[in-house]
Amino acid sequence: MYFHVLSMIFLFLFSLQGLSKSEPTLYQETEDFHI
Repeated sequence: MYFHVLSMIFLFLFSLQGLSKSEPTLYQETEDFHI
């Protein structure tokens, strides 16, 4: 449940900041969170 909320927030920030701009950094951060 907690991870679902985190992913939703990440997706929200993702769309706000701009996909092509912060795609690599955010993707790496989410991968770290999963580990």
